[in-house]
Amino acid sequence: MASAEITCGIMNDWIKKGENEQEDVNKFICYWIAFNCYYVAVTTETERTAIKMIIQDSDTKEIFNRVYKQYKNEFDKILSLKSIKDERPKKNNQVKIEVVDLSTVMWCLYQVRCNLFHGNKGLNSKRDKEILSITTPILRYLVKEFFEKLPPM
Repeated sequence: MASAEITCGIMNDWIKKGENEQEDVNKFICYWIAFNCYYVAVTTETERTAIKMIIQDSDTKEIFNRVYKQYKNEFDKILSLKSIKDERPKKNNQVKIEVVDLSTVMWCLYQVRCNLFHGNKGLNSKRDKEILSITTPILRYLVKEFFEKLPPM
């Protein structure tokens, strides 16, 4: 595990890179890598387990509630997506979006990440562009807040 200084530096570099990118797909990837730095700093669990732990964490819930209140209009756009499907072949999973809460948002972001990183999210699909245009700002807001709250190691 890297020192707090190194983790903060790496996370900050990815956040800045994301802010300089033009396309949502590139921004999302940069912000996800920054988020990856965060959860590696706060847990040694696998990605899926780390997300489950983050969802249950009271500090994370507080962060989410504060960020949600500040950017409510942006977050509420996620409801228009209705669901985000697991795009891998032979998979029939999806994240249903019925409420805007920490759990729903984190699993939506994770599913977008999985679809991107496993080669199943296109650059030209209207639906994929819509998903990225809605989820990228949400990921950015949360990652920047997590960065500010990164605990000393």
